[in-house]
Amino acid sequence: MEVITFETTSLLRTLLIIVLVYYGFRFVMRRMKPYIIKKGMEEIHRRQQQGFQGGYAREESRSYDKSGKVTVEQPRSHSKTGKDPDGEYVDFEEIKD
Repeated sequence: MEVITFETTSLLRTLLIIVLVYYGFRFVMRRMKPYIIKKGMEEIHRRQQQGFQGGYAREESRSYDKSGKVTVEQPRSHSKTGKDPDGEYVDFEEIKD
C-alpha cells in the first residue's frame, strides 16, 4: 500500500510541475509578446528602409542615353559553349480560316 501512495504522490507532483511550467510559460509569453512584436516590426522597418535606399541609389547610378533610345543589356553567360540553355526559339504565326 505504501508503494501505491508513493507512486500517486510522484504522479501528482509531476503533473503539478507540468501544469505550473505550462502556465508560467504562458504568463511570461503574454508579458513579452508586445516587446517581441515591437522588436520584430522595428527590424522589418529597418530592412525596408535599407532596401529602399539601396534601390534608390542603384537607380541614380544608371547612365541614361539620349531620350527615346532603348538599350538592352544581356547578362553574361558563364558557359562559352554557344548553346542556348532555354532551347530553340520557334516563332509561331496565327493561321486564320
